[in-house]
Amino acid sequence: MQKANIVVLGAGAWGSALATQIAHSNGGCNVVVRRYDQVQEINETNRNCSYLGEIKLPHTVKAFETNHDLKPYDIIIIATPSGAFRQMVDYLKQQNLPSNIIIINSCKGVDAELLLNSRYLAQKLPHNEQIILSGPSFAKLM
Repeated sequence: MQKANIVVLGAGAWGSALATQIAHSNGGCNVVVRRYDQVQEINETNRNCSYLGEIKLPHTVKAFETNHDLKPYDIIIIATPSGAFRQMVDYLKQQNLPSNIIIINSCKGVDAELLLNSRYLAQKLPHNEQIILSGPSFAKLM
């Protein structure tokens, strides 16, 4: 079976934990982050100390900055704080993604103005299959 080409948007504790689990089961996973110093840390030391302390990430987790091309991916996982969800979905809409890319919403928390992230995602990216992923409250439980 061919491995999926997966990217996680957001490399906080939750995004990094998801990327780690995906890398273990899928053979690799990319993460997109906002800060260049975080890109360097993940790629050079296999760690994300700000969010996961001394937990070592698999060497198959690779980090990129937000200008990274998302069109080659099979699956895009949104793992940002819920307060950044709208901004991330708007960014994805601007990318004119192919309809075969699956979007997974794994944001934690609630945006007080938005309330239903899934509805916003469906309105902005109606041609992409969408999945909601919920899980443990703490990334270290993964």
